[in-house]
Amino acid sequence: MKQLTISVDESKYEFIKELLNNFQFVKIEEANESKKQVLKHIAEGMEYAMLASEGRVRTKKAKTFINEL
Repeated sequence: MKQLTISVDESKYEFIKELLNNFQFVKIEEANESKKQVLKHIAEGMEYAMLASEGRVRTKKAKTFINEL
């Protein structure tokens, strides 16, 4: 089975959900809040990594990071 993630306007959410539920081969799994938080943190981390690779933010040295642990 393949997975598809879609974003819809909140006002059309219930309509799209009901429409998709009418197909026997579609399984709808709603993201819970903790999953949303994890995805948000991953996106923030990726953004920070991109900024660091461009030299737009300062990063810690690996040795400093390890010593903090």
